[in-house]
Amino acid sequence: MRKLLLTALLAVPVLFASAQNIRIISTDTTLTSNNFDEQHLTLMIRNQGLESMDVSVHRTVNDLAPEHQSFFCFGQICNGPNQDDSPEIISMSPGQADSTFIGYLRPNDAEGVSTVKYCFFDVNGDERSCITLVYSIGVLSVINESNQAFVKAFPNPAQDQMTILFNTGSYVSDATFMLTDITGRIVSQDKIQQLEGRIDIATAQYTNGIYIGTLIADGQVIAKEKLVIAH
Repeated sequence: MRKLLLTALLAVPVLFASAQNIRIISTDTTLTSNNFDEQHLTLMIRNQGLESMDVSVHRTVNDLAPEHQSFFCFGQICNGPNQDDSPEIISMSPGQADSTFIGYLRPNDAEGVSTVKYCFFDVNGDERSCITLVYSIGVLSVINESNQAFVKAFPNPAQDQMTILFNTGSYVSDATFMLTDITGRIVSQDKIQQLEGRIDIATAQYTNGIYIGTLIADGQVIAKEKLVIAH
């Protein structure tokens, strides 16, 4: 069985959804392992409100590469790969924290990029906070529903394939990711329809060199990233 190196890193500072009464905290900023069969990331949640709440978690996005499996544990219960909703409800008083959530990815020694999004919510109210995990060969990045616009690329340098992670920072009416070469010539453009996500670019057709990835929202440049293609 092929052994692959997995590095888990926090791509942006951990922030939280606009309600701010359910705060998500990443307790692991870096995780390195020589065994790619199964990896996990532990999250802590905290009730920052003034009232008690009953919190559960829902897997809202499970966009997996072939052969990949995701599952998670919350409280005393671990869900199977086909379960999106945790039956566990944890009662949390104001200021109380809980660190029982563990999000797992089982790649089964397969390459590819997988995106999994978890949302913690008050079952009796409107409080909600979400976090998105993006898994790839050698990289696990975390994107939060935050106010920070960014563009990240991996692998960088890239050979035949590159994945772009983006966040516009806020909902916009018109957004585009544009890839240009060092002379400023546009080599690709992709319309963006959501606040955050990923774009997969086949780079085998491009010549070796330095490129610029630019995130444009409502006519304004909001983030840039230098990319390298080296076959």
